[in-house]
Formats: sequence, structure tokens, C-alpha cells
Amino acid sequence: MKTLTPTQHEYLKVAEYFLWAEAKDFTYWFTGQWKRWKRTEYNLPRMVEKGALTAVRHGKSFVYSTGKMRANHTADIEHGLICTQCLLRFKATKEGEFISENFFRALNLGCVPEWGVIYGTTLLVFEYSTADNFRRTRLMKKKVDQYRSTLNKFDRFFEKNSVVLFLFDANKHQVKFFGEKYGKHERFYFCDLDSFKNVKIGKQLVAPIYYWVDGKRYPLTS
Repeated sequence: MKTLTPTQHEYLKVAEYFLWAEAKDFTYWFTGQWKRWKRTEYNLPRMVEKGALTAVRHGKSFVYSTGKMRANHTADIEHGLICTQCLLRFKATKEGEFISENFFRALNLGCVPEWGVIYGTTLLVFEYSTADNFRRTRLMKKKVDQYRSTLNKFDRFFEKNSVVLFLFDANKHQVKFFGEKYGKHERFYFCDLDSFKNVKIGKQLVAPIYYWVDGKRYPLTS
């Protein structure tokens, strides 16, 4: 890989948190606005040329990833873009220390969240499932059970209290049913994608949209 400029190193650090991202997502990270920005439009193509990023055409524009061998099927890209959009909404809500998927994978603790973020004494880990995966009940039950057995490992490593947000591309009644039947745990929260996306950006922590162990909806924090 060719030498990166200091600015490009800043972009690469941010790219580690994203599974897939559009140029405007990088701009939002730095400016708080989804818009065109010459700084982003100049640096991302040059980082691809230098081998620091992978670019794939998706619709009318390119999307970017640090993964050299990551699958580029449309479903994988859409999954990654949603995870990035959700991460940026939490960043807009409150500044925290983000943890990348690759870092979780290297820990080999049992679960690999899409990303995590540390807020004070709490580690929030994020797990997104597509509509296709949500329909596979056995797969989803296994995923929840894996997190149930991994939470204490996250606690010990990060020295934080870990909570898991499961976001599903399903309607809210299906999500509530799933959480009540399979996900009863005081540190699990469940939400449907539409409810999450309909919350004003910057309100993701305080919006009462997350199903908890009692089947009622609460904010992630007061």
C-alpha cells in the first residue's frame, strides 16, 4: 500500500468502523451533515488507488470498504450501509469511543457485533439482522444465545457493563414477539428498523422505541 497523507489516515481510521459506506457517510462523520464535500471526493478515490480502500459501484455511486476480500453482493452491501447509517445516528446522539467489527473479530470472544460504542461505564454493541435472516428463527435464536454467553466476556475485556441492541428488519410486533419468546435478558434490547429510522437523528439513545425484557418499550438511557 502506498503512503497515505495525514488526512487519508484520518479517513482510514473512520473507515474501520464502517462495513460499507458512501462518500456522504464519511462527510457526515467529520461535519455532521450528509452532503457533497470536496475533501471527501478528493481523498476516497486516491485511497482506492493506493490500496487502502475497496470501491464497488452500487446504484449510481461508489461505496467503500476496508475489506479486501469482503463479498460485494448487493445484500451484503445493503447490510453494511444500514449498519453505517445506524452508527452515525448514535454518533450524532452522543460522542463515544467506537469499536470496529474487525476488532471484535480479533478478540475471538464468541460474538462479532457490527460495531460497538463505549459511553462512560457502558459498552453498547450493535447487531443488525436483515429480513431474510430474521425469518430464519433457528439462526436468530442461536445468535441471541451466543450473545447471552458472551456478555460477561465483553464486560471483563472492556471493563464495562455491556448491553446489546438487536435491530431487525421486521415489523415491531414481530420484534416484540421474538424478544419476549427468545430474548429475555436484562441487558438485551430489541427494535425494528422502521421505528429506529423514524426517530429524529440525535435522539437514538433517548427515544422510547426499544423492547426490553418485560415486553415494554424504553429508551436506552434517560
